[in-house]
This record gives sequence, structure tokens and C-alpha cells, in this order.
Amino acid sequence: MYESTDELHHYRYVQVLIETGRLPVQTESGARIQAHHPPLYYALAALASGWVQADRPWDYEPEHNPFWQYRGFEVGADNKNFYIHLRDEDFPYQGTALAFHVARWVNVVLGALTVWLTYGIARRAFPGRPPVALAAMALVAFNPQFLYMSGAVNNDVVAAATGASLTYLCVDAIDGHLSDRRAALIGLIFGLALLAKFNLLFVLPVVELAVWLSAFGGGHPDSHWRRFIRANLIALGVTALVAGWWFARNQMLYGEATGVEKMNSIWGGRDPLRDFSLALQEIPYSWSTVWGRFGYGQIPMPDAVYQVIFVVCLIALAGFVAGAVRHWRQAGWEARARVGILAGIVALFAGAVFGYMTISTAGPNGRFFFPALPALAVLVAAGLLEWARRRETVVSFVVAGSMLAFALYGLFGILAPAYARPQPLSQADIAAIPNQTDDTFADAIRLVGYEVDKSEVTPGDKLTVIAYWQALRLIDRSYTAFVHVVDGDGVIEAQRDTYPGLGNYPTTLWRPGEVFADPYVVHIPETAYAPLETAVRVGLYERGGERLPASNGGDTATIGQVTIRGRDGDYPNPINLNFDDKVRLLGYALDRRSARPGESIKLTTYWQSTGPTDFDYGIFAHVAMPDDAATIWARTPGAPVNGTRPLSSWSQGEIVVDERTLTLDPHTPPGVYDVQVGWYGKPSSKRLPILADDGHGLGTYVTLTRVRVTEP
Repeated sequence: MYESTDELHHYRYVQVLIETGRLPVQTESGARIQAHHPPLYYALAALASGWVQADRPWDYEPEHNPFWQYRGFEVGADNKNFYIHLRDEDFPYQGTALAFHVARWVNVVLGALTVWLTYGIARRAFPGRPPVALAAMALVAFNPQFLYMSGAVNNDVVAAATGASLTYLCVDAIDGHLSDRRAALIGLIFGLALLAKFNLLFVLPVVELAVWLSAFGGGHPDSHWRRFIRANLIALGVTALVAGWWFARNQMLYGEATGVEKMNSIWGGRDPLRDFSLALQEIPYSWSTVWGRFGYGQIPMPDAVYQVIFVVCLIALAGFVAGAVRHWRQAGWEARARVGILAGIVALFAGAVFGYMTISTAGPNGRFFFPALPALAVLVAAGLLEWARRRETVVSFVVAGSMLAFALYGLFGILAPAYARPQPLSQADIAAIPNQTDDTFADAIRLVGYEVDKSEVTPGDKLTVIAYWQALRLIDRSYTAFVHVVDGDGVIEAQRDTYPGLGNYPTTLWRPGEVFADPYVVHIPETAYAPLETAVRVGLYERGGERLPASNGGDTATIGQVTIRGRDGDYPNPINLNFDDKVRLLGYALDRRSARPGESIKLTTYWQSTGPTDFDYGIFAHVAMPDDAATIWARTPGAPVNGTRPLSSWSQGEIVVDERTLTLDPHTPPGVYDVQVGWYGKPSSKRLPILADDGHGLGTYVTLTRVRVTEP
């Protein structure tokens, strides 16, 4: 529950309608709710679920997973859950869970309607070619993202259904017969579409084109301006009756008819001119969310999946163009017009999504393209089948089977593992647990055994640790498990904190006596100091509280020894960090890793010039509080090499060694601190950004390592 994008905020809209009988109003205070959206889906969901007695108020806030989005956009199943899910969500559903799932089933029906309409669109656009309809249906029905959203609480599926309805009406209208009834039906569906989602307004040019073609196309005797104007007046009148009140309400409440300005003022928008390039960079992400990127985007499929789909679409486009060249002259004007309608809808919504990307941080989401998904599916299906006209039926079944396999992979290979709770081990499995121990924590949790997959690592490596836990009694608090890789000075070189079960199995769900395996992936930082001998330790703590005491007299259990070996390179602790394409950090060294207050630590950094600079930046080095870069206990800003080598004097490719002394403030509290390095300009707030290989920013300083400050 609530794991689909903004699903909780969508469901609150439904509950407000049920509890108050009124539409929610956009406000900066209170629980977040999707109050800017038109009400069609929410009204349908409220009607369907209103009979259920919810056991939680509409503004209820579930417990958040504090470790959500750990290495967020990697493929995997590690802490992908935004919320903590307890047994009150389990089947058979009751109370709020039941009402919530009824609201989801409304979208299942709307999703099925969209698939059915896709079939109808294909049959009208390509009459006499049923395989095109079959393949198009499969491209929608088995699209993992569309399936996922059709099983969630949101208004994107009703937008898809109304968008598909308008597409069907536009394609169907290309027959030269424009009756008053058809004009009224177009107005009704367009009005419902505007009550589904505001972005359906972008289909208006195509609707107008279809009405015009129906009135004038083919030289039909009834085609004339009077019919065209009459049809528009009828459609506009019906649309105004159905949806006009919504825009009037927004005008009165927010001073503008759409409510978008109010939404951006509350949630933050973008400057189209300033953020245009950012929107361009987000196109690959937006493409991935058309086909299958779950949760809040943090559960992706492998990049190869999206690349294969892109290639398939290019093949379909080539087939479509080839077919058009072969058959365009033979095809009647109606056939050409219907294809043009479909292409126009795809182009309009692609442009609308990109335009939204330039004004909103929520823009790069493929679900906004769903109203055009049936049109795209029909065009792709027709293009693919054009390559095998004599075997269209076979190819259509291949397309359908491939899409079904794609959907099953998305469900069982990607989505389900992301939210799966660990399974209890059998007695045979328990007997086979390696490195069995009797360590217990707070007389409530026993560490039955453990595994550490490596004894040597290098900076940038992953260390996998498996802890086998057992609850000795019922636990009424959520404890966090941690793994620390600690050197001889007590400095934590790498660590991992998480709720157990990769975030899906909080200790409040553990059943006494059950044993389960809990894996933790610990990433050794790219800048980790080496060589070092370290110990691997595990333990538990309550967030905001103390660590649980261990039966060994401490608060951790040591489960292994790991050596961090230095990587090969020409410099100590070699790394390769790009500072705004001007300089690269190649490595660093410290003369000591622990000191008393008032003492000094010498930091040596190795730099290479990689590009021209607009003026002479200085280097800053800090000893700062972890997770609080503003609390600094030692600093040495200044031009490189004690001011003797300004950056403008460096030649392209030159290596410069900078040494500086970090003197700790005499009042520095004992503890572990970050060593940070970066470049600053004038004013001092202007810093060089660190750039990833793909060009996106990684921050304005790098934490090289940590040092310990001991007692005076």
C-alpha cells in the first residue's frame, strides 16, 4: 500500500470525498494531498469504496522507512519501500486496507477498458488486419508500467481510458458523417477527459482536426462550414456543461482556471528557460517510466531493457515508413487521415510531457503519456507487422507473447522481490548456518550465525555480510541493524544501517523462535584510506537512542577481519574525480589519522589540470562533523601550493602536488570527523561542482576519509 508514486496522496483525495463530501483545496499546510487534480477518478473510487468503514482518518501518515532509496536508482531489492508495512495490510483486507484495494480495483476496470479501446482503435485504423489489433492490445495490456499503475490508486489510468476514448472517436469520425449525436458524444468524452486529468486538453487540436475532416473530407455532400461550426458548438456546449464548473471553481479559488500555478507555488516548479537543458537530460528517464520503472522511480529495470524497447520502436518506425511508401497511394484519404490522427496524438502528448518537464520536477514521468499510449501501441504494432505482411498472425502472437513475458519479468523479477519479506529458515537450514554464535542483544535478539564474503577488498568494492537473526520474544520497537567496517583507531571506514529484511521486515514483525537470513551490502568508499586492517562488526539500535547491549559486554559483535588493499596507481589512495572539467583529483595522503585537539594533520592532494578556467579558484580542506558540513573544526582555504601556483598558471595535463596543514581547534570534541576537499571561487560560495561521467553533479566537495580526534 502507498508504494506507487504519490499513491497515499491520491488515496487521501478519495477519503476526503467520502468523509466530508467536498473536494479538497490546495493548501501549503496539513497533510499532502493531490488536490490540484480534477475529480473524476476520485469520485468513482469514492463511490466504489464508500461502503467500507475505514479505520484510519484521511490524513493518517504511515511510518516511513528511514533508509528508503538506499543507492536509490540501482537495479535491486534493497530498501525500495518508502513505507514500513505491517500485518494490518495483509490479506484478507479489512478497514482502510479494504477500502484502499477497492479504489485500486476501480483502476483495474479502467485499465481493462483502455485495452479494449485500443483494440477498437486498431480495428478502425487498420480494417481487415486483426493481427494489428491483437499486437496493439498486448503492447498496452502487458506493458509493465501500465499494469503497475492500473493496480494502484492514481488518476493516470482514467486519463488513459478517456484518452483512448477520444482517440477512438477521432479515428471513427473519419468517415464523412458528422451527426449531432456524434458531436455531442465527442463533447461528453472530452468533458470527462478534462475531469480526468488536465493534460487531456492537449488532445484538442487532434479532436478539431477529426471534426474538420469529418465535415469536409472526401467531398461528402453534407460537408460544409455550417456543419463544422454546428458540430463545434454542440461539442463545446456539452464539454462546458460537463467540465466547465471545475475550471470556474479553480478561477474562484486560485485566481486561474487550471490551478497549476498554485500547485507549483506549493510544491516548487521550474524555470523553462533555465531548466530546458535539464529536461533534455531527463528524457531517458522519462522513456524508462513509460515501460517499467516502479515505486517512486527507485525500482528500475536494467538499462538494457529500455534500450531494447527503443530499438524495437525504431524497427517499428522503419517498418511503418516502408509500408507508407508502398501503400500510401493505394490507401484512401480516410486511411491516411486515421494514421495522421494517431501520429498527431503521439506527437502532441510527447511534446506535452516534455513541456511539463521544463516547468515541474514531477515532469519526467511516463505515466503522463498514457492518454497517447493506445495510439502509440497501434502505430508500433502496425510498423512491426509491416515487416511480415504474409505472416502477420504469427508475428502478432510473437509480439503478444514477448510482452506477456516482459510483464511477468517485471512482476516476478523486479517488483515482487523489492517488497518481499524474508522467509523463515527450516530446521535443516538452521543447522547449516555457518559461523554459529550465541551473541544476544538486550536479551531479545540472538545472532545465530554470520557470513562475510571477502577477507580483502579495495576502495570501491562491495562487501556482503549475512546475519542470521532470531527473535527470542515479541519485540514492540523497530530496531535498526548496522554493519561497521572499523580500523584500529576506531574510525568507521564503511558502514551500512538498515531496517532488517532490506527494509521490509522491521523487528516488530519478527515471530519468536523464527530464524531468517538478513543480507547487507556494504560499499567501501571510493576514497577509502588504504592499506588498512579492519574489523567487521554488527549490532542493533533504536533510532534516536542507544545501541542495544550485547551479551559479550559491549554493544557489537565482531564477525570478521577484512583488509582494505590500496588500488594500483601512481599516487597514494588513487581516485579520479572531475571538478567541473577544470581539474581532477588523482589521489591523497595523510600523515596521521588521529590527533588531539590543537594538533595538526598534514593533507597531501594530487591534482591534474584538465581545462581552462575563468579565474583562479582556491582549494579548501576541512575537518568537519559527519552529516553536518557546516560544523568545521579545522580549515585551510587558499590558492594551491601555499599560494605560489594559482590555477591559471597550470598547463594542460600538468600534475600539481598540494600540501596543507589542518590544525584542529583546541575545543574540538573527541569523535570521528570527515576530511573534505573542494575548490572555491569569489565569492566564496561559488564552488566547482564534481561531475559524474554522464555530466550530472555530485556535490561541491568530496569526503576523502575520516579521522579520529582523541581526548586532550
